[in-house]
Amino acid sequence: MEIFRIEEKTYSSNCYIIATDNRNAIVIDPNSFEEIQEILTTHGLTLKYILLTHEHYDHVCALEELKKYQADALVVAQKHCSEALPFVDQNKERFRLYLHYMGVDRHIALKSCKPDCADMEFDDNLELKLDDCQFVLKGTPGHSPGSSAFILNERYLFAGDSVLLAKDVVVKFSGGDIKLFENLAKPFFKSLKDSLIVMPGHGAPFCLSEKLKNDWKD
Repeated sequence: MEIFRIEEKTYSSNCYIIATDNRNAIVIDPNSFEEIQEILTTHGLTLKYILLTHEHYDHVCALEELKKYQADALVVAQKHCSEALPFVDQNKERFRLYLHYMGVDRHIALKSCKPDCADMEFDDNLELKLDDCQFVLKGTPGHSPGSSAFILNERYLFAGDSVLLAKDVVVKFSGGDIKLFENLAKPFFKSLKDSLIVMPGHGAPFCLSEKLKNDWKD
């Protein structure tokens, strides 16, 4: 198994590509179609699944293109995330405000993104296996209604924007709910073994113990 990380330059969002031993691939949070396609092609990978940690534009903006590229790849998302996908394009203006807040030119061109709902939806939990990759998917609402986290082989935690190092979870976007995060998502994350490697939605990977020690002290 091999993991590739693509950091989109404008939004600084992370996309991950997991290559299995049998040269199949899982893409998490597609953000740059050209870069994803290059990795898949260069390494001779067949895309099987596309997993989404949440429904925000910067984490799904290449989904429509990627699905056209590999039509039989299955999109997997939490139910609320899936239901929001057809409306991603309508929410670009809200995302522009976020870019402005982050110091990015709010007038930058944002490509159209009108994906369909996911092929596979889950509410609270789902297990998914592909070759040597075993995933446990868990709904973690708070940052958004459709936020979720994925544990891979009991070693890696893909948590989208719910677990970022040295940053509190952002709940100011539509549907964000700090109470849901504090009551449901955060207790789940704190229950996990602290040796997990967090693969965040923004920034470099880090050990969950760092988050527990520095940001989530009891």
